[in-house]
Order: sequence, then structure tokens, then C-alpha cells
Amino acid sequence: MPRVKVGKVGVYVYISERVWEDFKMFVLMKYKKLHGTLSSEVERALEEYLKSRSHAKNTRTNLYRVWEDVKNYLSRKYKYVIVPGETTILKSHLIEAIKLTRGVDKRTVEKWLEAFTWFKLIKPLNPKVYEVLG
Repeated sequence: MPRVKVGKVGVYVYISERVWEDFKMFVLMKYKKLHGTLSSEVERALEEYLKSRSHAKNTRTNLYRVWEDVKNYLSRKYKYVIVPGETTILKSHLIEAIKLTRGVDKRTVEKWLEAFTWFKLIKPLNPKVYEVLG
């Protein structure tokens, strides 16, 4: 297994053989070699794809905007003083804040709890309490 450079991750994916061969041919024609160029071109292709969709930036921006709305609701309604790493929040309060700021559907609530957890804004301490991380 090759050594992974700092700040990089190794990725293993399954794609069609035809697409992979076409991509390698593109890189080979552009650089006249594959070694040392293939990874950077895959990364560049992924960045271009994300830019073309404006998805990555908008998703993160929207997530933080929603998190701010939830924190503001909690501060107003329950007088939480939210300090990352020090504040704990009842799950029931968090669910209420999500419902009132984003929607009452159970799937919506679960989606936002998962997103806040995934992006390390909250961490469950037990089934009824979350710690604020961000």
C-alpha cells in the first residue's frame, strides 16, 4: 500500500472500466505520463464537478445558517448561553428548535441532527443530552 501524503486521503471506488480508461488516456495525453499526475487530475475533476453544481459550498453555508437559527432559538426560548465544548442541550429542546426553524417532519429533524453531528457541531452524550461543539 503506498504511503499517503499529509493532507491527502486514499480513495478506492468502483467506476466503469470505460470511463476509467478514457480518463487515464486524457491524463496521459495531457502530461505524457500517469505517475504523479493521475491523483491531481482526479482531484481537479472532483473540484470542477462540485463547482459546477455549487453544491459543496452551498451545503456547508446552509448548514451553518440553520445551526445559527437553532442556537438563536435555544438562546431565546431556554436562555442557553452556548459555549462550544461547555454547553449541553437536552435533545428534546434541540428537536423543538429544529421543528420550529426547519419543519416538523420526523425525517427533517433526523436529517438535521445527523448533519449537525456529522459536521461536529453537536455530539450525543447520552440518548437525551447533546454537547455543543461548534
